[in-house]
Amino acid sequence: MSIVSKSVVIQKWHNTTIGGIVDLILGKFFLMIFFGYCMVPFGLLKFVRWWPVYKSIYFYGTILFGLWPVYSPWVKKICFLGGKIETSQDKIAGSVGAVDERPNSNGKKVN
Repeated sequence: MSIVSKSVVIQKWHNTTIGGIVDLILGKFFLMIFFGYCMVPFGLLKFVRWWPVYKSIYFYGTILFGLWPVYSPWVKKICFLGGKIETSQDKIAGSVGAVDERPNSNGKKVN
């Protein structure tokens, strides 16, 4: 599930012309920078080869993604300022614990 489809604020931003352009540029930038960071161990295959690469870029990806639990509450607050959009999956998940109040064949309510 995309965060764009869950957040009112992000949907409004994404649907504007400038928002779409900024999203495209940031998405391409993110892909060029971080995809390469994740693929270094696969391209170099040996620890002695990829460890100096990570050291030379100061482990920026590890720090950025490793600190996600620290700064994620603020990111989520900003993204969901306008409220969260309820999806069909949220409705299904919310009804899982619901109690059936219909009477059974004996006339008693089922719990």
